[in-house]
Amino acid sequence: MAWISVIGAVCGAVIALAGAVTVEAQRNRDERRRNRAAARLGYCLDFAVALDSAHSALREIAQDDNAAPDRLRRANRAVQSADVFAARERLLVAGTVELVQAGELAYQRLIAIRNAIRSGAALSSRDYHRAYHAYAEAIWQLRMAARVDLDQARMHPADLRRRSWSERENCQGCRETTARRVDRQRQSMERRAAGLLAPQHDDPRPACPTVSFMDETDGFRTPRLRGLPGVV
Repeated sequence: MAWISVIGAVCGAVIALAGAVTVEAQRNRDERRRNRAAARLGYCLDFAVALDSAHSALREIAQDDNAAPDRLRRANRAVQSADVFAARERLLVAGTVELVQAGELAYQRLIAIRNAIRSGAALSSRDYHRAYHAYAEAIWQLRMAARVDLDQARMHPADLRRRSWSERENCQGCRETTARRVDRQRQSMERRAAGLLAPQHDDPRPACPTVSFMDETDGFRTPRLRGLPGVV
């Protein structure tokens, strides 16, 4: 019955080999998964850094009073030189749906800043601040999407002692703009209350005479004007 021992040895070897192959395949899958996650994180960080670099360059243009004649070209070059477009393409291809959505929102908000500066918005202008705070909120959402992709807890503004991700509440420029708008509204209301606004002048033209009818004995109705001098 030696052949039974041989068959048992062969079966044991096959089982051991199959187990080893399964373990190796699982290890390879785990390694590929880790590599893809690391690549996604790298693409996301590259994109966030590119957005930040482009925004810093755009801020310099916005606060340069001598940049007006060349704003269009300089604003376009600021975004291109920061490698925003290439980093965006890598994230679009390798990122998860959540990362791509958050990245696209941040990208669109950066383009809104670029367009505002190309149109002449200064660093202290309302147009720039409106675009900037929307961008600030979007870039934080991209960071939170990256944390979730790394199996980390999503953070909230209160965790970092912030009121919001947009930073509007702590913006000195926005507070000054709001204060000026409120002051203008208050002054307008005070002038209106004091009667200093242009009054509504009475129409100097005489009232239009009215027509009435009087019955005569012959049965005809004769028109008669009221409101004219000498007419009762």
